[in-house]
Amino acid sequence: MKRSLMTIMVLSFGLLSIINVSLLTLGISLRTGSDIQKLNRDDTLQLVQSKADTLQKLLEKLQVQLKLLASETINDENAVEKLQYYKKRVSSEILGIFYTNNEGLTVNDLRARYPSRNSDFVQRIKSGEDFVIGKAEINQNWGIPIVVMVQAIKDSNGRLTGMLGFQIKLSTLSVIAEQLKVHKSGYGWLVDSEGMILAHPNESLVMDLNINDADSRGFKGLSQLSVSLLNNQSGSGTYTDNFKKSYLCFYTEVDPISKWKLIISVPVVEINDIVNKTLMFSVVLSVVSFLFTIMLSILIARSITKHIKKTVVAFKDLAQGNADLTQRFTVHGSDEIADLVHHVNAFLENMQALVRGLKQTQQNLSKVGMALEQESKETAQVAEHINKTVETVQNKCIEQVNSTDEAMSAATEITKNIESLNGLIKHQTQSIEQASAAVEEMIGNIASVTGTVEKMAQQFIDIHRATEHGSETQREVAEHIAEVSDQSKALIEANEAIAAIASQTNLLAMNAAIEAAHAGDAGKGFAVVAEEIRRLAETASEQSKTIGANLAKMGSIIEEVVESSAQSVQAYNTLVGHIDATGSLVMQIQQAMEEQKQGSSQILDALGAMKDITSQVYGSSGEMSTGMIVIRDEIGHLHESAFEIRTLMAQVVLETKEIEETTHVVLNSSKQTIENLATMDSYIGCFITGDETACDK
Repeated sequence: MKRSLMTIMVLSFGLLSIINVSLLTLGISLRTGSDIQKLNRDDTLQLVQSKADTLQKLLEKLQVQLKLLASETINDENAVEKLQYYKKRVSSEILGIFYTNNEGLTVNDLRARYPSRNSDFVQRIKSGEDFVIGKAEINQNWGIPIVVMVQAIKDSNGRLTGMLGFQIKLSTLSVIAEQLKVHKSGYGWLVDSEGMILAHPNESLVMDLNINDADSRGFKGLSQLSVSLLNNQSGSGTYTDNFKKSYLCFYTEVDPISKWKLIISVPVVEINDIVNKTLMFSVVLSVVSFLFTIMLSILIARSITKHIKKTVVAFKDLAQGNADLTQRFTVHGSDEIADLVHHVNAFLENMQALVRGLKQTQQNLSKVGMALEQESKETAQVAEHINKTVETVQNKCIEQVNSTDEAMSAATEITKNIESLNGLIKHQTQSIEQASAAVEEMIGNIASVTGTVEKMAQQFIDIHRATEHGSETQREVAEHIAEVSDQSKALIEANEAIAAIASQTNLLAMNAAIEAAHAGDAGKGFAVVAEEIRRLAETASEQSKTIGANLAKMGSIIEEVVESSAQSVQAYNTLVGHIDATGSLVMQIQQAMEEQKQGSSQILDALGAMKDITSQVYGSSGEMSTGMIVIRDEIGHLHESAFEIRTLMAQVVLETKEIEETTHVVLNSSKQTIENLATMDSYIGCFITGDETACDK
């Protein structure tokens, strides 16, 4: 089996490139996989630290608010009022706010009171801590898991006077944890210092699962991970959930007070997918490198075998009798291939000189034959051109005879049409006179309508002024009604003050009656006076209520009047707008009537001009009728001359055909000579000596 030198070289280079690229790809893939895992770990740790900082800032913000509120005066007497006031000022994350005194009695902003002396935060505050984040618990009022933040309240001497605390829903922390999205299904969760889950996308685990005994719940490896997670500030580890899914987790401490840990769990399979994609990219890159190496091998092999291929092609053309004797091969080097190329160039040079002499002789003969053929062609073309010209003239003569016949008929028809046109012109003149009379009557009607429209425009101007005056008056009425409304409100306020005075007077009368009763007989007279004052106060109170009811009704009526007045003002404004629009339309009608009057005058003038032009056309049509009779006679003479010319041209056509047949005999003889020369050229033209191209066989 024949193998080319180029194929052998390409296969050799390809095999070497496969070995090199495979080793390089293996090394890069192993190193890249390790680097990606390390980079993924660093990025995830950075993300969890960032979210932990966010959660810490939230706790610090709440701590600052709590400390500011604790600096204000609060005690058992004003606790409820203060707590309700505080609740309106604190952040939305706060579910509730409470106060606990030194005896452990707690009251919250909902007025609920309950003992808390055994609570963890009470014991820690009494032991000396200023700020405490308590353990997660189920709130008794709402029945949901919460966590408390408590700040100690101290007097100016530093003595503990009570405790102020916030109640925070754990679902608020779950929202922050849910915002941690890593890869496709990675999630965040939160545990306290004892391992209890405070926030998790799976809310059934919140306040229900402690990671210290998570293995018994199906979370394999999580109990072992809890040892390092609860004792170290940050780190990572692996575990398997209750669905046998492996996770890689990263954790960090939120703040040093609560010692909560924020954790991000990422499925191991997603991290492996990233490494696998990187390995696949390396394989694709290796394949591209291999293909590039193969292409480079082909280029190198092609440059080596180029001279050999040219020599083979040259000898192949010589063997087939079809070669370019002008080509010379460039020689580089001094090897055997260069010697072979030198000998081929010498052979081609000798062959070129021999074939050039033969071609020169053949070209001289070809020129003589081509000159004879050219002269014969020109003679034949001249004879053919003469024949065509004569035939064309003959056809034109025939067309002219036919045209004169048609012109004669057309002239007769035109004469009849001119006579018919005279009748139409008379009828048109009568129609124009009738139209002029109608336009004059329309101009009179337009003048009458224009006068009516001018009167209507003046009436609309008067109506517009009247509506503007009515609108202004209505606005003044609305202003007075608004003043009455304000005065009625002032009366209501005064009546309320009278009612308050009557109520206070009633209380004073009751107190006076009680004091008079204590005084015994000495106070009986004073008691009678107090009773009369009380009755007067009650009467004043009842009258005040009656007056208040009447004022309220009057206020409602005034409000309805104000609303009706506003609607009336709006209606006046709408009416003014419609009147303005109608007035504008009247002005447009007036302007249009003026334009129509001018247009009608122009139409009347145009009709007069049309009447004059019609009279002129009627006179000209008579002259045209006389001229058409003269033209019809001249066309008859032209028809006779064209018939004589057609007869003479038929004889000329017969003589030119005899000349054309003689020139065709000479042309055929010259073509036979050219064909014989072409046969000779086919034998020596297969070799190219400088100007010609190789023939195809």
